[in-house]
Amino acid sequence: MNRDVHLEEIVARARNDVATLVGSDTHVQMQKIRARAHGFARTEFDRLRQLGLRSLVTRPALLHSDLEEIWIGEAMRLIEANQSQFAADRSAQQKQAEVDRTANEAADASRGKRKRKPTSEPPSPQPLPHPYGVSHRGAESLVRDWMRHLGARDAEVTQFTADGGIDVVSSKWIVQVKNYAGVVTVEPVRELAGVTTVDSRKAALFTSGRFTAGAMAFADSAGVALLTYSAEEGTLFGVNNLGIALRQEGFD
Repeated sequence: MNRDVHLEEIVARARNDVATLVGSDTHVQMQKIRARAHGFARTEFDRLRQLGLRSLVTRPALLHSDLEEIWIGEAMRLIEANQSQFAADRSAQQKQAEVDRTANEAADASRGKRKRKPTSEPPSPQPLPHPYGVSHRGAESLVRDWMRHLGARDAEVTQFTADGGIDVVSSKWIVQVKNYAGVVTVEPVRELAGVTTVDSRKAALFTSGRFTAGAMAFADSAGVALLTYSAEEGTLFGVNNLGIALRQEGFD
């Protein structure tokens, strides 16, 4: 087996190992990447030496540091691909939300639906963009501010609990916030819907990521509103029909 074939094999092994760490994530701490790359390089170096391929492991292109760089390069490529996919999915969701919003407005106009009467108290201001993003706790406060802006004036962040708990509440709503770039699967939606069986308030789930098709289907059947926000851009979009209605008509 020649040197190029061994290089192809090493890259393939690095790619498989990268996938187990990165998966579909769009951000991975550099410290984790370098630690995993170091372990991969050590394992590969020993494997080649045990195979008796001394002529390979002693060549400059396959030194320990270069093996690390092979792994890091594959990790960066996968993360960039995930980021591109996330951006494409987010754009598609936003476009679909705009299509749904336009359709809902047209349907309301055709039915002659009355607009809500303005309250005497002016609405809370729309949350401003956070150019550097927000922490998990900051995301809960951001969602609270969006709720107040949209009519839930008594919205408050709850006491800190585990991620499976309720993060923001008002007199009519219980809300969970998922502040990460990945996908929200059906499990958190199912858990939130389960809370409504013992709580008479309505449920909504906000995320800075995106929802799987299964999560959206279950949310529709369980009556859970889904919305996505961008702290950096200062935007909020409804994802399913309930979420779109909340974004358009508010939380009253």
